[in-house]
Amino acid sequence: PQNPERFWTGGADGLYVTNDGGETFDKLQDTPINSLAVDPNNPEKLMIGGHELYYSIDGGHTLKDAEYSNLPFLVNDIVYSTNSSETIYAATGSYYDLGLLKGGRGVLRSTDGGQTWHSFSAGLANKNTTSLAITPDAKYLYVGTVGGSVHRVKLNQGNE
Repeated sequence: PQNPERFWTGGADGLYVTNDGGETFDKLQDTPINSLAVDPNNPEKLMIGGHELYYSIDGGHTLKDAEYSNLPFLVNDIVYSTNSSETIYAATGSYYDLGLLKGGRGVLRSTDGGQTWHSFSAGLANKNTTSLAITPDAKYLYVGTVGGSVHRVKLNQGNE
C-alpha cells in the first residue's frame, strides 16, 4: 500500500516481486502458491497459501511454515482482518491428488499473525470454500463456496 510500484505475484512455479510496477520481476521462492496476501500495516509481512500455509516477515525472501492440522487442503484465498493484522482468514477448497478428490476444510483462522491456524468453519455447511471478504468494520466475514453460495459469518468484535 505504501509503494504502488511494488507488488508480489506467483503461481505453480513460485513467488515473484516487482519493484518497478511490473516492468521486471525477481523470483523469490520456488514454492508453488495459490494465494497470497500482504499485511496492510506491514508491507514486508506476507501470507502465502497453496497446499501448505507459509508466512514471511521479510517480503518473501524467506518463508516459515505455519502450524495447522496436517490434513490436506488447498488455500484458495487469504484475507487480513480490517481491524487487526494479527487476525487472518484462509479459504480452503477441494482438489485432486493422483486422481483422488481431497475435501476442503472450510475457513481457517489465525489470531497470531499467521503462525498458527485453526478451523473457523462451525456452522458452515459447505466446506469447499473459494473466496473471502471482510467488511470494513470487521463485523462480518463473507465466504464464497463452490456451487455459488455465499455465507455471512458474524465476527465477535475484539475476539474474532
